[in-house]
Amino acid sequence: MALPWTATSEGLRLSVRLTPRGGRDEVDGIEVLADGRAVLKARVRAAPSEGRPMRP
Repeated sequence: MALPWTATSEGLRLSVRLTPRGGRDEVDGIEVLADGRAVLKARVRAAPSEGRPMRP
């Protein structure tokens, strides 16, 4: 199984698929996307903030 994290020289890189307005705050586990990438799937109750840039 592919993992959603990789070690880098600066620390750890984590790929996350976040669902805003997901009804509850929860980590759903690891999902493999159609292109083969693994992501940590999570949901939050909060709505996204408009006009605020996403963090890389």
